[in-house]
Amino acid sequence: MRNTATIGIGAENSSILVQYTRQKYDGYRQQSAIDRDVLLISSQFRPSDKRTISANLIYSNLYYELPGGLTQEQFEQNPRQARGGQFGSVAQNASLDLEGINVGLKQAYRFNDSFRNTTAVYGLHKFKDNPFNTDYERNANQEFGGRTSFVLDANLGSIASTFTLGGEFQRGFEVARTYDNNGGTTGALRTDDEVVSKAGFLFAQAEFELPADIIATAALSLNDTRYEITRLQQVATRNYTYKRNFDAVLSPRIALLKQLTDKISIHASVSSGFSPPTEEEILTSDGQLNEDLEAEKGTNYEVGIRGFMLADRLSFDVVGFYFKLNETIVSRQDVSSVAVFRNVGSTDQKGIETSIGYTIVDKPAEPISLLKVWGSYTYSHFRFEEYQQNEDNYSGNELTGVAPHAATAGLDLSTRLGLYLNLTATYVDEIPLNDQNSIYAASYLVAGARLGVKRQLGTHFGLEVFGGVDNATDEKYSLGNDLNAFGGRYFQAAPDRNYYGGVMLKYTL
Repeated sequence: MRNTATIGIGAENSSILVQYTRQKYDGYRQQSAIDRDVLLISSQFRPSDKRTISANLIYSNLYYELPGGLTQEQFEQNPRQARGGQFGSVAQNASLDLEGINVGLKQAYRFNDSFRNTTAVYGLHKFKDNPFNTDYERNANQEFGGRTSFVLDANLGSIASTFTLGGEFQRGFEVARTYDNNGGTTGALRTDDEVVSKAGFLFAQAEFELPADIIATAALSLNDTRYEITRLQQVATRNYTYKRNFDAVLSPRIALLKQLTDKISIHASVSSGFSPPTEEEILTSDGQLNEDLEAEKGTNYEVGIRGFMLADRLSFDVVGFYFKLNETIVSRQDVSSVAVFRNVGSTDQKGIETSIGYTIVDKPAEPISLLKVWGSYTYSHFRFEEYQQNEDNYSGNELTGVAPHAATAGLDLSTRLGLYLNLTATYVDEIPLNDQNSIYAASYLVAGARLGVKRQLGTHFGLEVFGGVDNATDEKYSLGNDLNAFGGRYFQAAPDRNYYGGVMLKYTL
């Protein structure tokens, strides 16, 4: 059951939106219920023609249960069951309770027609209560940050140019504790940590409109990330402080876009960068420290074509890419089912992403006002290039958790009277679930439909009534798999065929 209430008020130089959403879900499986509250307040003010100020607040309180992974045999026998045994999900009340508030303030200021600045400051506070099958984690986190960017539009002779320069800084402080889990309650303290994280980067970009309808972009960023973890308590271990400063890395990007016609363009880009480990990857949920974890470093090559044809009825977008990633971080579960992270060498990721849409009818005044078909397809040839784990060599294996083929197709129909129909179908190829490629999640095809009507009732009221079906094919499949899971518990069963319905009422002053 989802209930949403929204109110929006706007004037010439100001507006405010307040939205509250409450959602409850009993769950398809044992121990998989969800209870969520979200409050959003978004406002915008324009004190002058040069200045626009935005303020936003999001409060969220999310509780969801964790049913745990199933072995293939359990998945086939009863996909609705939760993980059982002495450390089963029901027995240990495996769940996650997240409460947090995010606030942000942004100013956009235009000095003149060619020079402008955007500056934002933000902060968050969140609390996590996480009884797991084999431990119990409680964290409190505070973060703040700021970002500013300056944009200058200029002409270098006859070449129109745009220059961007800016930076961002974030600082976080987290208190992280792990305990024994005694049937869903905290037991003996295992670890007590204080984590300080700092991240900052500077960026610059230049964009040039060259002759022959070519747009060239060159960008550069300098990234720096640091962690300081103070271990206040651990069984049979003295207190100590772990510091990690990842070397600042320059990340360049070059891109070209060429307009072939006023409807079709081609583009290409080369970029490189790095991704440092997250706090969760360095300090895992069971309190273990990954002191040797390195940042991922990669280079991406991309080329594509996009545009419209057949009197703008046909839209298309085709992109090919090659991504080389070094120091790839992969996750696997240990005997306690806690995810641990390791660098495993390099991966080679090639692929094609495509989307296409064709509008058969687009005549708002006709009985059939809109009829459109669309589809997308992704091919992923992702491989471990170099991967040695102890005596096992997985070089050449498929990248864990990635389906080689995925496609989605749909049809959208609307009528002048407000009746609408949306049909979708999604196919996902089989997915390798472990680095050895010894077990796969089966491929699946799921379809869904939504039928509804939107009507304006008089001057002020708008009404929408809708209903639909998900997984109309009643496919039995696993979604959100646990990769490299200990004990073969890879599978997270998705719901079988299910139905929904709802109503929305809108009043405009």
